[in-house]
Amino acid sequence: MPRRNHETNSYQDFVGHLTFKSRSNKESEKPSPETDAELLKLFKELVPQDKFGEVAVTTALPEFRAKYNAAIQAGDLEAFLSEFLGQDEPLSSIYVARSNPDSLTSPADLRIVNNHQPERLRDLESKLEIMLKAIDESSVSEAVKGLYRQKVAATRQFIATALELGQPGFTREQQSSASWSRLLDMEKTAQTGEVTMPYEDAALTILENNTEAQAVYPNVLEPLDTIWKLSEKEKAAFQYETLNENTLTLTPEQGKKLFEIILERVDLADWVVEWSSSSAIDVNAPAKKISFPQTRELSGDDIAYVIAHELIHVLRGVNGAKQSASILESGMDDYLATEEGLATLSEMIVGQPFGHRRQALFAARYWAVAQALKVEFDPTTQEKRAKYTMQEIFDKLVEFNISVKDATEIVWRISRGTSLKRKVVDVEIERETVAVAETFTKDSVYFVGQMMMFNVFKEIMPLLEGENVKGVIKDAGSFSDRVLARIGRAIVKEQVSEQDDTTVQDRAEVYAFLVKLGREALLGILQYFIPGKMTLEAAYDPEWLSVLQRDSLTQYRKIFTAKE
Repeated sequence: MPRRNHETNSYQDFVGHLTFKSRSNKESEKPSPETDAELLKLFKELVPQDKFGEVAVTTALPEFRAKYNAAIQAGDLEAFLSEFLGQDEPLSSIYVARSNPDSLTSPADLRIVNNHQPERLRDLESKLEIMLKAIDESSVSEAVKGLYRQKVAATRQFIATALELGQPGFTREQQSSASWSRLLDMEKTAQTGEVTMPYEDAALTILENNTEAQAVYPNVLEPLDTIWKLSEKEKAAFQYETLNENTLTLTPEQGKKLFEIILERVDLADWVVEWSSSSAIDVNAPAKKISFPQTRELSGDDIAYVIAHELIHVLRGVNGAKQSASILESGMDDYLATEEGLATLSEMIVGQPFGHRRQALFAARYWAVAQALKVEFDPTTQEKRAKYTMQEIFDKLVEFNISVKDATEIVWRISRGTSLKRKVVDVEIERETVAVAETFTKDSVYFVGQMMMFNVFKEIMPLLEGENVKGVIKDAGSFSDRVLARIGRAIVKEQVSEQDDTTVQDRAEVYAFLVKLGREALLGILQYFIPGKMTLEAAYDPEWLSVLQRDSLTQYRKIFTAKE
């Protein structure tokens, strides 16, 4: 665990003295470990790399999705699905392979579909033995070998699930006993006899207090000036002069250009920002590209928080490619909760307040997944069934002031890739058999990661001796200016009181300095966790600490420094 240091009086000193157990002071002097180049090459040759093993391989057919949306918003989803699925319609009438959105019959689409056919999956299963033998014979460290064994195990589990349920199947998050164990609160599940997730109460608290709050930034100029602080050169490239206090959103062209400017700040000239017909911004680190939606306008809050979020995905991939285990560019198995947690935390560090709409949305996704997984006994059929219908989950989300549009999207996102029949599946977890209703659980990782990493940061962040973390942080998940000032004060060991002889302006300047110092300290801690797309556990694992190199990594804080 990181240790706090109270003997420093500047941010640079603080970061310089921030040490972690199991790390050697002479780490930079150790010989470079063997790289995984040969293993990575073999893995990519054996296992398809284009959307393999992910529910993202599919998207709903537009005509089906339109009917689904209309039905749920009218309160008739269950009747619609009962009629539609009762006709024994194949999954191909619901889903289509997704690759090139403009040409769903492209060669890439056909490859994706073919790679997921039963005969191809069985062939891949036999080839994985070759991979395991190569892992055993490799000269790389045991930590890196373990990473590849996890990849093989996850691939095997996906194959087994896909062959059992047909296509599309469950997602990567539902492939291993370990991932299910992390997803659920096994102790409470055993006590109550009902599938329970660890942060349900926290998510419910946020939702019960959710209101239609005003945006933090009502226009685009404020976040551009206060957070990103564009240089004159950057302003010229960005057409900054066309903006004013009444500009509420950036055009898609301006949003795309802003991402390009931020990439230039961290010297990623080989990365591209390309147009996408999707509705979401997507980072593909191995391909070195960001896909930006052609219709996406960025609000003031988007400018402040979304860019900070997505650059975590970028830099973890960039830094992962510099490791001896270069597969960290694409990610360890089950790395996503840690990554999304860090990305969400980056939003909070740049000033996102507790209960912000984005946090409420993450809480809503998590809560919806938790409800969708629950099962109950049906006395009529004498069998287990899903406890809640998707219509019931939708209706409750709307009660929580989640917009109809967002609630519709959330319910679809936790259904996509399943049979839509709400089948109950037995999952082996920690030698226990747990029944769950089929649910796409990926969206839970945002809130899981947020809570997990926020708790880690609370343990690490510097405070004055005698100060209690709970006393400093009153909100469930927020780094307010007051908290940042406390962190800054702990670094410089200075108190600012009302009895000081300084003027009000002086005190305001000191407070602003402490807030800035506190924010920089948290960015320094954030950097520790982005040497690659790895799990939180690996960040503390002595084996991985001996493998990872931290010299010459791209620094996250550079995204906030303009290039002249």
